[in-house]
Amino acid sequence: MKLLPSDIVLILPPRRWKERRYSLGLLFISGYLRSNGYDNIILERKLLAGREYDNSLARELLLKKIEELKPKIIAFTGTILETNEIIELNNKIKEKIEVFSIVGGPQASVCPEEFVKNNFDAAAIGEGEETILELVRAIENNDSDLGKIKGIAYKDKEGNIRVNPRRELMDISFLPLPAYDKIDMAYHTAITNEVVRGIPVKPAMVMSSRGCPFLCSFCSTYKVFGRKVRYRNPESVKKEIEFLKNNYGVESIWFSDDTMTINKEHLLKICRIMKNLELFWTAQARVDLVDEDVVKEMKESGCLQLEFGIESGCPRLLNEIIIKQINLEQVKKAVALCRKYKIRVLANFMMGFPTETKKEMEATFNLAKSLKANIYSFSILTPLPGTDIFNRFFKDEIIMNDYKDLSFFIGKKKFNKSEVDDLKKLNDIWRKKLWLQVRIRNLTHPFLFIKIFFKLSHKKERIKFVFNKIKKLIKFNKHKSMGSEKRFGYEWGKYHQMDSNYEIQFKKWISPFSQEIFKDKKVLDAGCGMGRNSYWPLKYGAKELVAFDFDQRSVGAAKKNLSPYPNAKIEFKSIYDLPRENEFDIAFCIGVIHHLENPDLAIKNLIRAVKPGGIILIWVYGHESNEWIVKWINPLRIHLTSKLPLPILHLLTYCFSSLFWIFLKLFPQKSSYLKQVSQFKFFHLHSIIFDQLLPKIARYYKKDEAEQLLIKQGLKNVGISHPNENSWTVYGYKS
Repeated sequence: MKLLPSDIVLILPPRRWKERRYSLGLLFISGYLRSNGYDNIILERKLLAGREYDNSLARELLLKKIEELKPKIIAFTGTILETNEIIELNNKIKEKIEVFSIVGGPQASVCPEEFVKNNFDAAAIGEGEETILELVRAIENNDSDLGKIKGIAYKDKEGNIRVNPRRELMDISFLPLPAYDKIDMAYHTAITNEVVRGIPVKPAMVMSSRGCPFLCSFCSTYKVFGRKVRYRNPESVKKEIEFLKNNYGVESIWFSDDTMTINKEHLLKICRIMKNLELFWTAQARVDLVDEDVVKEMKESGCLQLEFGIESGCPRLLNEIIIKQINLEQVKKAVALCRKYKIRVLANFMMGFPTETKKEMEATFNLAKSLKANIYSFSILTPLPGTDIFNRFFKDEIIMNDYKDLSFFIGKKKFNKSEVDDLKKLNDIWRKKLWLQVRIRNLTHPFLFIKIFFKLSHKKERIKFVFNKIKKLIKFNKHKSMGSEKRFGYEWGKYHQMDSNYEIQFKKWISPFSQEIFKDKKVLDAGCGMGRNSYWPLKYGAKELVAFDFDQRSVGAAKKNLSPYPNAKIEFKSIYDLPRENEFDIAFCIGVIHHLENPDLAIKNLIRAVKPGGIILIWVYGHESNEWIVKWINPLRIHLTSKLPLPILHLLTYCFSSLFWIFLKLFPQKSSYLKQVSQFKFFHLHSIIFDQLLPKIARYYKKDEAEQLLIKQGLKNVGISHPNENSWTVYGYKS
């Protein structure tokens, strides 16, 4: 059978669609297939057609397009962070159509058997161009003998997993042009500071060499490209850069080579190319492989920035754990040379290495601070499978299901073998301090940005970029405040004790569900305050509960109240910045949505965090039966009480609460809600009144408005209940 372009579909995982950096590996494979007579399609962010990125939307569009195309072959690329997503997507695709599925990339090269076990037909090990081409030819010719194809894992006819020997590293001298025409290059080459990090330019990525001979224990790149460094022909590199400049208006190149400075002869040829083309460029380098002649030549050819992997300020770690093969004098000398020739420095550091002490971490932070780099990356060690550090310290302890929890900035306990428990807290503090330094230096030394503005064209687009950055910053700060998070933090600092009446309230707020719904489930409490709602699912037998809030006082109170439960995790996090995906059985958000400036974004993030079939439940103020509050109290809150200093408001509400407390005790109440309130302790009553007059934002939803909060997000079987006849509980199921 003759394969059509629509028969071969290469897929970029949806979680990567928002990134400005494109997948060079996927583009090279696509171009290589096309040059050998097999045109193909790449599915990536182009499917969004200009719409704002949303992971759920991206996945939906991807699955719909594949069902429409009905390809014979699909091929995913994927890192360890995308492993669970691509396995899930592959299974959904195979439920709809009959297709031969391939996976490649770093994770497939390290653990190919895992993908074959999980319904992939083949996993490509190492470089993908020749391997994918052979697989495509075999499928076209109905040749089921995959045993002769080097560098793959697959199942034989008996269902046994076979791993064929790796193929030899290919000659990359004259690789075909990457398939830039198949992706959204308008997006990827728009002015941004995310590719050439920290510098707003129209960027592109180019690879001039593959392979790395060094032994860094945390890196798995060599598993794909090998230890031997191979180089593209400089003329081939030049033609590619000219193509990018002429067709996409590119202003700067980020070279993706693992170490650009490893071969001086090759580097100087690239410098001449860049100088003749009059383009800016940046690259990754090693501190022990730069000297004055090299740095001077790079500067004269348009090099704006060098990225150094320094990793640690501790000689013991550099020598014994990281195997970096550098010393601190080389670090200081390399940075000083760059400063002398006005080349910016991006300094990469890590913390949380096995056996690392707090004192050694402080040495790393102090070194980072003393270097005064132009930009930093300061992450927490992530033990990637296949790396030497993984094999030495984590092998057999981390399973595939753990991959979804890997993060470069969280430092979860199961990935932490340092002598510091709370890596995230320390990392957050140090990163903020380093970034504050960076911002101050950028303000006091703006000359590079001024030079770029006047030297380069696209000035309108550049001005638009700056204004968009300012707008995003303002929007972020608004979101960051969550309307009233600091004011609520004050409240939960005052009223943090638990009370049995909270359980009565909670059961009403989760109606029509009963407490049994939480048994053996993984639960998310979004906007947990002092943990009064998180407590009960744990009591009812939840397998695990994650609660978060965006005020440290609230988080501290919640940690204290939930301390009896080791299966509770309390995090400092904004509901607008919730990276979790398909993880929870139930997500509830009680008393938060009506205080948010952007409730739709918050609900969208909650939905993304829940597994398919999982429950999302929110509780909001109701308009019905609260008309008197909307008419009289709300204007008072908007124009006066939400602006008062918190101690003054606290005192005023104390006086009013005292009078109301006496009224409730002296006079019988007809309202079921007031009957319930009359049983509350005084501190609880005071907290309710304080809570009503405290926030900057408070919405009161009519029934249809409350239902629409979930219906318009596409949830199934949306239902609603009316707790105390003055509020709404809305729930639905993720499809």
